[in-house]
Amino acid sequence: LRQFARSRPRSHDTTTQVHLPLLASAHFASPNHTPTVVLLGDSMFERLKTTGQAPVLDPAAPWPWPALLDDDDDTLASLGTGSGTGTGAGTGMGLARVPRVFNAGVGGDTAPNIAYRLAGDADADAGLGHGHGRGHGHGSGAGAARVQCRRGRRHGAEYRCGVGPGGWLLARLVGVVRVWVVQAGTNHLRRRRGMARRDVARLGTLVRCLLLADARCRVLVTGLFYRRDVEAPCVDEANRGLAAAVRAAGDEFGADRVAWLPAPAGLRPEVHLDDHVHLNLEGYRLWMRELLPAVVEMLRAGEEEEEEAA
Repeated sequence: LRQFARSRPRSHDTTTQVHLPLLASAHFASPNHTPTVVLLGDSMFERLKTTGQAPVLDPAAPWPWPALLDDDDDTLASLGTGSGTGTGAGTGMGLARVPRVFNAGVGGDTAPNIAYRLAGDADADAGLGHGHGRGHGHGSGAGAARVQCRRGRRHGAEYRCGVGPGGWLLARLVGVVRVWVVQAGTNHLRRRRGMARRDVARLGTLVRCLLLADARCRVLVTGLFYRRDVEAPCVDEANRGLAAAVRAAGDEFGADRVAWLPAPAGLRPEVHLDDHVHLNLEGYRLWMRELLPAVVEMLRAGEEEEEEAA
């Protein structure tokens, strides 16, 4: 990750001024309130707070909140009551909303920016960060933190993930999060060229490193949406590349630990976008009807595996 990680002011500032304080707050800091699911990516997740009408006073409110899926939605009813254990797959109300979902989206982020937020950059051991200079490691934790990653069955040393200054998220969340949901790549798209192979490969590396960092976690990668300013075949090609990267990760780490969720087939740019790229509220509702069941399925699979191992 750190070989291609790169910071930028918005990534750095959102992490230090929004994400880290929230993780340290009463909403997520205590052992019974640590994040179960992390939404990792760009503005598609970040705008859940605004367009998606996230509850301002309760960032840990069960997800998706009623503005995204109301209590009468068939998606919730179809998921049943669940077991009622730690994931929130059962809430005691017959609804499958998931508590303690942490939104780690940052608008404009690319794969290198997300990698930086996870694991720092190439200068991390020297206390440097791209664009920020020496001393931005916040030494009381981030600078000293290390995440010991296992090797994949065919991985070499390049997949070890030491965490230095800038690598806040893995240091804080590894061993805690059960499902990482990754929605990233739209900021790599170009109108007629789509996504470069290098960027597809970087997103694949990001997924692998999440799996390496914690043997119990699962990763769900979601497909890119059509845009008004990028030709549809370019988006299709990018999604094929990302889906192939997910399959490759499944071959290495187990198909039960990583999954690909295509973008909703019914999502139309002329109907479901606020602008050239961002979803409107109806677009988010359409997405949630497919994203929620996939997240709940992963959480339940993890619970069943832990119960069998106990």
